[in-house]
Amino acid sequence: MTHSRTCKDVFPRDFKAVIFDMDGVLIDSESKYAIAVDRMLERNNFRLTPAQRLSFVGTSALLIGKWLKDWFPSDPRSVEELQALYADTIHNSLCSDVDGLIEGVEEWIDKLRSRGIKTAVASSSADRSVDYAADRFGLRSRMDVILSAKDIEIAKPHPGIFLKAARLMNVDPCDCLVIEDSQHGIDAANAAGMYCASFSGAPRLFDEVRGADIEIRRYDEETFRRIFG
Repeated sequence: MTHSRTCKDVFPRDFKAVIFDMDGVLIDSESKYAIAVDRMLERNNFRLTPAQRLSFVGTSALLIGKWLKDWFPSDPRSVEELQALYADTIHNSLCSDVDGLIEGVEEWIDKLRSRGIKTAVASSSADRSVDYAADRFGLRSRMDVILSAKDIEIAKPHPGIFLKAARLMNVDPCDCLVIEDSQHGIDAANAAGMYCASFSGAPRLFDEVRGADIEIRRYDEETFRRIFG
């Protein structure tokens, strides 16, 4: 189900909640995951087109496992085994390659909360990876809601995870700003009827995304004022 956004206006505005994607938005992980995933694909002789490879960004291991089985039906492993293969690759990279939060985002979160603006994580990553990052990087005490792939039936670009975050925070979708780095995530935010900022301050696999209301290049004071006043 999608929601038409009828409350569109200009920035800055009085947002009541900010919903962060995790990978590439809170933690600098996408480029590191890409190296690990490409190695996994090569080891398993999974030769993907560039479009197929890019489709992985911003969606869940559940969906990627199904795609791999569809694309490589002769592989003897089940969908569940391929899902686990991808999820293990991502989690191992998170634990070994990711050092901390993206510069400035911790200060942004604390400033949002000091203004009474609620904060949430809504990630397509597996629950163990989201839980690990939340604990390791001090997010649990800074978020009103933390959601992962286990909390939804359909992954981004379906809007379900963002709508659930808003519902759990008791905030209207129109009063939410989503910060995303992937096309799947931006499409999900738009389908949820939420405002969306694309974050481009960390390395990623693609040059541009479409459909965001505003771009964030860095988590600095000037950008914060531009969005939140």
